[in-house]
Amino acid sequence: MKKFLLSAMLLLLGTGSWAQNWVAPSETDYPSENPVYVRVNINGTPQLKATVAAFIDNSCRAVAESSNITIGNEGMYALRVMGDNATDLNKDITFKVSYAGIVYVMTKTIPFTGETYGEIPLELNVDCPTGIALTDPLNIEAKLPYNYDLSNDISFVYETMDASGAPVSYTPLGQSTIETALTYEWDFANSASYLSVEGTKLTALQATDENSAYLGLYIPELGIRGFTNVFISEPVIPVESITANPNTFTMTIHDNLYEMPEVHNAIQVLPEDASNKAYRFVAADDAATAVFEGGSFSEGGTYNINIVSEADENIFTTITVTVTVPVEDISLNSPSGRFFAVRGENIFDLIRPYVTVAPSNATNPNFSFVVPDEASDAIVDGEANQPGIYTLQIVADENNEIMTSVEVVINEVEAPEVIEMKIGENYKTLLDGQITVLPESPNAPFTYTLAPADDHVSAFDENGNALEAGNYLLIATCVENPKAFAEIIVQVSEPVVISFPSMIEMSTIRDNELVLTIESGEASFDPNLLEIEFSSFSDMAFMLGLPTATPVEDTNNLKWTLRAHTCGLYGILVKYDGEYMKNTDDYEMTEVEVTAEVAFNNDGWDWIYVPGYVSLINEDGQSYLAWLNQDIDNRIIDLRSQSGLLYNDANFGLFGDITELTNNDGMYKIKAKYANAEDAVFDTGNTYWENYSSKPIVKGYTWVGYYNEWDLNIPDYNRYIEESYPDGGYFAAVGDQIIGKDGFAEFDGSAWISSEGFYLQKGKGYLYYTESEEEERDIDFGFQPIVPETQKRNLQARTRAAQLKQECVWKYDARAFADNMAIVATIANLENPEMYTIGAFVGEECRGAGSMVKDGRMMISVAGKAGEVVRFRLHNTETDEYFDINETVNYAGRLGSLQQPLTLSADIATGIIGAELANGEIEAIYDASGRRVNEMTNGTYIVKLRQGNKVITQKVIR
Repeated sequence: MKKFLLSAMLLLLGTGSWAQNWVAPSETDYPSENPVYVRVNINGTPQLKATVAAFIDNSCRAVAESSNITIGNEGMYALRVMGDNATDLNKDITFKVSYAGIVYVMTKTIPFTGETYGEIPLELNVDCPTGIALTDPLNIEAKLPYNYDLSNDISFVYETMDASGAPVSYTPLGQSTIETALTYEWDFANSASYLSVEGTKLTALQATDENSAYLGLYIPELGIRGFTNVFISEPVIPVESITANPNTFTMTIHDNLYEMPEVHNAIQVLPEDASNKAYRFVAADDAATAVFEGGSFSEGGTYNINIVSEADENIFTTITVTVTVPVEDISLNSPSGRFFAVRGENIFDLIRPYVTVAPSNATNPNFSFVVPDEASDAIVDGEANQPGIYTLQIVADENNEIMTSVEVVINEVEAPEVIEMKIGENYKTLLDGQITVLPESPNAPFTYTLAPADDHVSAFDENGNALEAGNYLLIATCVENPKAFAEIIVQVSEPVVISFPSMIEMSTIRDNELVLTIESGEASFDPNLLEIEFSSFSDMAFMLGLPTATPVEDTNNLKWTLRAHTCGLYGILVKYDGEYMKNTDDYEMTEVEVTAEVAFNNDGWDWIYVPGYVSLINEDGQSYLAWLNQDIDNRIIDLRSQSGLLYNDANFGLFGDITELTNNDGMYKIKAKYANAEDAVFDTGNTYWENYSSKPIVKGYTWVGYYNEWDLNIPDYNRYIEESYPDGGYFAAVGDQIIGKDGFAEFDGSAWISSEGFYLQKGKGYLYYTESEEEERDIDFGFQPIVPETQKRNLQARTRAAQLKQECVWKYDARAFADNMAIVATIANLENPEMYTIGAFVGEECRGAGSMVKDGRMMISVAGKAGEVVRFRLHNTETDEYFDINETVNYAGRLGSLQQPLTLSADIATGIIGAELANGEIEAIYDASGRRVNEMTNGTYIVKLRQGNKVITQKVIR
């Protein structure tokens, strides 16, 4: 009867099932994304028909199915893991795989960083079990009642065979990757008095007699089962002795005895089968009592510690522990933060005097220089062999995890050995682009000076024009590193006359250059007789304004900068002394085609809007266009939309789910690197901006693009809103923000308030943030300029932005980061806040700037990434003084608003320190540019001084 009831019960349980139900969050629920690319292998084979989900704190943050797999990458899934840098940073991302009705919990985890995860692909391996086994019999020997974990006694059986063909591979349940419900069954006739079972936890209630208890296990999801008998006994064996061999140990003040395997391995508790072999560590003398707590020491030295049995405190042994002081920090004290060298110079000797190891009494203060693999040929045994910018690691010998980095620049000037020119030509113009200061750095290129040798100065005028025929010597010298230079022989000959290109292709996004060449009669050439005229093939061009041509300084009007304000077809005529010249095809007119191209930052991040349609795959639909991935130094690295991803991996190539760019996607985040910056362009093929499209705004973050063909400053946008919505029906809500790559604006209920220099640029993308619950509002960028003020307005906006960037003391480059943090803050008790600007820093690197916009509010744009700590510094524009802000913030999506700004504070004092300087402790010294220095010579400085518990900041004149 018992067997019949048991079989019936198993049959009923076998009909159960378990299924996953994962729902990814909305695209607008979180401000950040952490792209992860995975490959799922089922029993060693890439699997297309699985579902993959990612979780943070058991909350589903991304789901991917086989439809997400991109061309040529079977078994790979693109997960756009959503999160918030402010709350989710460095939390574990866990994974689950659903396959054939079973959910597998993956043991591999990665941290949430807000950046594309670097292990591509992330391998997720799943093995499916075919059977189950239990330890038979199960023997429990312990003092009762006793809690027992069954996990290690339950095993799964797989199809692995030994040499005889029998299945032999078992995996303990504690290491299983299967997420499933376990159903336990036992013999109700004679087991209940001995056992209690809940989940995988078994409680032994009393010892068994001659009849053992019966335990059965059944897993409905897999349709497999196992059975075993359970024997329970109750032995209690006392501890007789405890010893330690060896009995001397060395540790640091950061170690804990309870966490040191070498200590536990040395301890022996006898007898081996003692019931309670636990022990604890106790200070053995007064010296140890003062510094020992919880297994750790607070000071270095040699101490005696007792190992005391938990079963009997009278049984113990004593060990001797020597505690060392490890190296905690290694830093570089160079004021500039980088070192310049040339070939043959020893870089290690150059840097070594500026390295400091802390603490000063560290046991081993020695350090070594680590040269990265990419610099192994450039720096050999410390000697500079070839140009480049390299980051070296300075590593403590005692602990290679304690390190700092230093940037080393090895410069070399490359120039032609010989150039030929004509009388009247300019050697600066001729050598433009032919002289290179290596290494080339697009973000902060190295500059050079070019001048004749001392005894050849008379052969050229002060502008660089050749005055007489002959052979002369020019010297090109690196400005940043005068140790690097090159010599150029100049051969000057008689001149000849003028030609120019027959066709020019350009766009409104960048300036283009028109180069005129003197083919003959150079000796009589007069640049003042040269004229440039424009014509157009389009009525639209006449309405919105023809392109302009501006001569490049010091080129005798032979080089002109062309700037187009609108797309279209145009013509250029070159007239000299009243007569039209002919181009290289022997025609008088040069055709200029201005297309709707969208440029993005090269060698860095940008936010862009594409006004038309760009297909990223070939016509056959089987592979991506070659120019997206020319080689390791010429490729689009990362492309993101609000709902899709495309990543270019150095090993696997392109994969993701973005195959085309459209205006319907609003905005794209893009990171690219091309040797030629002109390749960093999307060309829609249109000669006009067409198909204007806005993206519906929903609560949270919406990626939008500015879709007009002309730039728009915020005052003009507010005026447009007033004229277009006289009844106040404009859709924006109080606190809405438009966040750009390097600035932002906020709606205060009646108008948009923006950070200084911020304006809407054509071809750029923005984040629109709102807390309004109203669904699908359309942002209105339909501003129409008043012709012909368009050109003036665009020019003013660009000129003002360039002027602000030049005037601002805070210099930073937002291209190095994918995101921008918008902060609205107020400085507590700050008098005349309009006299101050504010800079944002990560370490000593400037990452952003801001100034007051209204009512003491400051708008601050900060470039960075998750995990960074941002600090601030004020600059008084009237007195040129600098002051540290007391508070710091963690980098996140946005902080504060005009209604509820972030409150910051600064200790600001005025006056000149005299005798007070000797009565306090100097914490920091800054020069007039806000750079931190080690000492004061002659000049003006800002000193941060501590007097007791008080910190003051004052100006010092030496």
